[in-house]
Amino acid sequence: CRDMLNAEDWDGLVALARSQVKEGSHILDVNVDYVGRDGVRDMHELVSRLVTNVTIPLMLDSTEWEKMEAGLKLAGGKCLLNSTNYEDGEPRFCKVLELAKTYGAGIVIGTIDEDGMARTADKKFAIAKRAYDQATQKFGIPPYEMFVDTLALPISTGIAEDRRNAAETIEANRRIKAAMPG
Repeated sequence: CRDMLNAEDWDGLVALARSQVKEGSHILDVNVDYVGRDGVRDMHELVSRLVTNVTIPLMLDSTEWEKMEAGLKLAGGKCLLNSTNYEDGEPRFCKVLELAKTYGAGIVIGTIDEDGMARTADKKFAIAKRAYDQATQKFGIPPYEMFVDTLALPISTGIAEDRRNAAETIEANRRIKAAMPG
């Protein structure tokens, strides 16, 4: 994809997207975050072509809200916003929630905060709860518009602390589902 994007092979990128639809994809992840490129322009160029060539929802995946908004302005249907987390602080997280509310998009919340990626069930749950509360209470986003990505980490690294990764993720998922209905 990066080579096609660097070559501005928009037809090639659309053909790739169409092949993913043909193979059974339900959502198309659209990420144009490449160093040295104008991501807002790239998102505009790509999404403007995708909306007339694919029939599945787009997941606008970026670490920069400006790129997400460039895609949202063009997409007529329901979108998802990915890479929604607290890594760059609460103001950036709230900006993405504001975009979701304005454009009617769903959100994918990663369990990452200002201290980094959560490793324990307690930390994963705390981040998810913080995000859920802000999204529902401050922005009025319904729970069914949110997905929580608890970011499963590998267990086969040979590092002792990684042995609990799977159990921590499973426990976090159980707690999130029980405490955050919808």
